Amino acid sequence: MGAHEPAVLTLQCADQPGIVAAVAELIARTGGNIANADQHTDRASSVFLQRIEIDGPPDWERFSAGLADVVDRFGMQWSLHRPGERARVVVACSGE
Repeated sequence: MGAHEPAVLTLQCADQPGIVAAVAELIARTGGNIANADQHTDRASSVFLQRIEIDGPPDWERFSAGLADVVDRFGMQWSLHRPGERARVVVACSGE
């Protein structure tokens, strides 16, 4: 795949069967490649955590739509960092 910096997806939800398969299938179906993946289940709280580096890049529009379905299915909290994407920032100031 490309020599660019990969996107990074992080996920957190209650541990349950099928999470890894659903996320990997979504990445593959949308043209991405898993460059690196780390996952862990905290047994005390039954929370699943995953960090995935996505190379490719995938079709981001299709990926976002599919991710919404996966997030809803598993009740996930997530974040996605796509290199080159500018963060939206609001700066408020007062004249006083």
